[in-house]
Amino acid sequence: MLLASAAFIGLASPAFAQAGQIIPADSSPDAQIPGEPQEADQGVGANAQAQAVAEDTGQLAVIVVTAQKRAQRLQDVPVAVTALTADTLQARGINDVAAVTRAVPSLTVTQTDIPTSNSINIRGIGTSAFSVGVEPAVAVILDDVALLQQAQAFSGLSDVARLEVLRGPQGTLFGKGASAGVINIASQSAGSKLEAVLGTQITSDHEFRLDGSVAGPVNDWLGVRANFFVTDRKGYIRNLAGGSKLGGEESSGARVRFDLDPTPGLNIALIASTSRNTTEPTKTFRYIESPDVRIFAVPPFFSGNLLAPGLVGVTPGAGNYDTSVNVRPRSDSRQSLYIGRATLDLGFANLVSVTGYQEWKLTTGEDTDLTSLASVAGN
Repeated sequence: MLLASAAFIGLASPAFAQAGQIIPADSSPDAQIPGEPQEADQGVGANAQAQAVAEDTGQLAVIVVTAQKRAQRLQDVPVAVTALTADTLQARGINDVAAVTRAVPSLTVTQTDIPTSNSINIRGIGTSAFSVGVEPAVAVILDDVALLQQAQAFSGLSDVARLEVLRGPQGTLFGKGASAGVINIASQSAGSKLEAVLGTQITSDHEFRLDGSVAGPVNDWLGVRANFFVTDRKGYIRNLAGGSKLGGEESSGARVRFDLDPTPGLNIALIASTSRNTTEPTKTFRYIESPDVRIFAVPPFFSGNLLAPGLVGVTPGAGNYDTSVNVRPRSDSRQSLYIGRATLDLGFANLVSVTGYQEWKLTTGEDTDLTSLASVAGN
C-alpha cells in the first residue's frame, strides 16, 4: 500500500503528565508515576516530547503503560508488552487493529469474509470459530472495558493515546478471555490545552480516510474531547454478472469524552462512542478442479458443467479479480459503547469504579454458490 498524501492541521501544545498518584486502570495519557519527573506521557506528541526531554536532560525518556491496571514505567512491568504511542501509530499509518501487525511481529490478524470468523493471534495462539458464542483467546480492551467480540475491534482506530499489546496469559487482571494476551487501547483525554487536529490519507488502492478531533478545557473542572473518522475504500473485484465492483469498505465513527474534576482527589471520565463498518465480502476463484467442480462441498449435482454457465468469463488463477454473482454480498456492523470511570484518591490507595454498556449488531449476506445462477438455497 502506497501512502499518496497526508495532511494534518493542528492547533496544539505539548501536554506533559500531570502530577498525581498512581491511578489503577487509568487509560488516560496523563497518568504519571509518583515521585518521577514529568518526562513523557502517552498522549499526542509523546515521541516528540520524549525526544525534547532527552535532549534537555541527557536522559532517556520514561514510557508509561497501564498493562497491570495501573500507571507504571515500561521497564518496571514484569510482562512482555509492546507500547505504541499516538505518534507511532500516526507515523506508521496504523488506523485499524489489523495494521498493528506492522509494529508488533508476534501479533497476527486474520480477516475473513465473515466478521465473526476474524481472529487475533499472539505468539501463534488465538481463537478462530464460526460462532459468536466462542470466547476469544485474545481480549481487546477499550478504555478499561472488554469488547464483547473480536469483530468489534475491526471498526477502526481513531484518536488513540496509547495501544499496548500484552503477550502471554493475562487472565488474572483481564479475565478468562485473555488466555493468549491482550490488546489494550486507551483513547485520548481532554487535556489541559486547546487543540484541534484534522488529517487525511489517500492510498494507492483507492482508500480515502478523513479524521479529526477537537479538545480543550471548558472551565477549571471540566474538559471535553470530540473526534470522528470516515474511511472509504473502493471495490476492486469486478462482478461480471452486473458490471459493478465488489470488495469495497466504508467505515465511520465518532467519540465524545468528558473529563471532570469536581473535587480534589476525584476524577470522572464519561465516554460515548459509536461506529459503523460496511463491507462487501467477496470470494474469487483461484483454482478449480475440473470437471467435478464443487462449491462449498455441495452435492455432485451442483457441480461440474451445471455451475459452468454461472462462471462464464471467470478465469481462475492467482491474479483473478473477476467474479460472477447474482446476489450482492454485504456485511454491516454497528456498535455503541458507553463508559463511565470514577477514580477517588484515598491517600493510601485509589478507589476506581468502571461501568460500561455496549451494543453490537451484525448483519451479513452473501451469494452461497458464488455464481450468477439461482441454483442453491440462499441465493
